[in-house]
Amino acid sequence: MKEAVELSKQRLNHPIKTESNLLKKGRKAYINQDPKIIEFLNRLHITPVQRNKGIDGFLKIRDLVKPIPVRVQKENETLEDALRLLIQACKKNKYQKKILIKTNNLQNTQLFIFDSQKHDEDVIVVENLDKFYEEKENFLMDRL
Repeated sequence: MKEAVELSKQRLNHPIKTESNLLKKGRKAYINQDPKIIEFLNRLHITPVQRNKGIDGFLKIRDLVKPIPVRVQKENETLEDALRLLIQACKKNKYQKKILIKTNNLQNTQLFIFDSQKHDEDVIVVENLDKFYEEKENFLMDRL
């Protein structure tokens, strides 16, 4: 115990300065999210995330312990591709629910067409953004 106190005193008297990439480059260097997506998420009160290929933000609802990951379908992205990226990004943390916001009707030219009613049951596909915005908590609580 006495040795630990001495070591602490030495470290306080002779601090070691480390270099942080964040401090060197600045916070803006780590922002890679599309500004349009960030604005869109902010309007919906969804906290944007940076540097994540499959998740654009997190939505906190009432007393839920874990926030809900959200992906916004990109302008030139199919719903299938957006869904695949969202599910892949969520595997590690095992989120109970996920939200995919549909923004267009692009589809893969594949034999099997994506049916928004038949997908991963943990994914809520939002097709009516106005209804979602107005009744977000009730909309989600009904589906949780």
